[in-house]
Amino acid sequence: MAKFFGDIAKATKDVFSGGVNFDNKYAVDCKKSNGLGVNGSITPKGENTLGTFTTSYVPVKDLSVEASFNQDFKISTTLAHSGLYPGLKATISGRPAEPDTLKLATQLYKYNTGIKVDVANCSAPKIDTSCCYTISGASVGATCTFDTTKSAIQKYSAACQYNDGPSTYALVLADQGKTVKASVAHAFDKTFSIASEAVYKMPKTEFAASIGITKKFAAPICLKTFKVVLASPITSDPKPTATVQATTEVTDSTTVAASLQIDKKLKYKYGIQVTSKM
Repeated sequence: MAKFFGDIAKATKDVFSGGVNFDNKYAVDCKKSNGLGVNGSITPKGENTLGTFTTSYVPVKDLSVEASFNQDFKISTTLAHSGLYPGLKATISGRPAEPDTLKLATQLYKYNTGIKVDVANCSAPKIDTSCCYTISGASVGATCTFDTTKSAIQKYSAACQYNDGPSTYALVLADQGKTVKASVAHAFDKTFSIASEAVYKMPKTEFAASIGITKKFAAPICLKTFKVVLASPITSDPKPTATVQATTEVTDSTTVAASLQIDKKLKYKYGIQVTSKM
């Protein structure tokens, strides 16, 4: 069931891009103790190395506080509260030393309706809003971005989907109606799913199609998940792109994920992520 606009066509997104990452990254996540948690990550980017270190604390129920700093020692904080009103969650985040980075995000789910309102950049606010309504497996929603400095809507999209249990059918109008996406995803069971998507872009009349398969494995199979996605524009000279993603548990506390993408000309990119839990 789609609670919020971003959940529409999520079944297809999970098959195509869930877990796919072309960064090389090492992350450590320490278990929370007495409401306190610590995690960090290192990601090489060309000649630079990006890093983050984050601490989180849950002093009372429905309230969480998070502080993190990056390789440049810039500090970011997040304060989230989900007990102000039934179904409502409010989050304030940003770098305290840079007021323009502050962001207020609110989400409310009530009466089969999910509403999100995000306000960013307090000096020149941009407001992202979305709404989704679901009944009897059918969902319909819309989203838009409003620029207060120009008093105009910058972006807008609309979408709908129908879920009959194992299958999810979705239609998305994105990029101010210039992109149409039609997709279907089918879950044979909790471990095996397949999805297909057709994308039509105007005014260049570009058409592309994708198909993806994802499979989860149980022990003693070494792989935890395996995903294959094949995408190609529909032209007289197709240029297919294949993406493969797999995860495996090296130890009980360490997971390795690898993604590889290669096109018709054998150009490729890849990423390996190692995550350790303590």
